[in-house]
Amino acid sequence: MKDEEETVGHTNNSILKAEAIVGHKMPEPTDPKQKKKVEPGVDYPDLDSDDEDEDTVETRQSVKTVEKAMKKRFFINAKERRDYEQKAMEGRISQEELDFAEKDDQEIGSDPKELEAKEAAKK
Repeated sequence: MKDEEETVGHTNNSILKAEAIVGHKMPEPTDPKQKKKVEPGVDYPDLDSDDEDEDTVETRQSVKTVEKAMKKRFFINAKERRDYEQKAMEGRISQEELDFAEKDDQEIGSDPKELEAKEAAKK
């Protein structure tokens, strides 16, 4: 939490310095005039692993190979690591995954019950 507070402080200081340099105040995101500029809003599509391009799939497979070889998980950020460790402590991660013996196409952090349901659905 300290890192987040520190980052917010740096961001706020940067905004103040930028406003001082240009001589104008940055508009607030809640300003009705600013909201009208982005109406009707931005629609972000829901994407999943089927929508990944070939390079992304290969990169993901390479990372998984290295994780298994080094017996170490790599995370994008500290929150992802905390969430994974919390799931592991709660028993929501399979023993195979904890032993780095999961299947190559298995998503890291998957609940064992969900995996069993998917396997049953495939059969």
